[in-house]
Amino acid sequence: MERRFIIPGETTFKRLHDTIQFVMGWQESEKELKIKESQSAS
Repeated sequence: MERRFIIPGETTFKRLHDTIQFVMGWQESEKELKIKESQSAS
């Protein structure tokens, strides 16, 4: 199944990320993202 959605050009990366998660049905919490970011930075 193909999914298409339109994102305005002035959308921030964070908002884009959230929109893609919503459209794809992914459930990743803000807390999990911060943990992953801190692990990849070290």
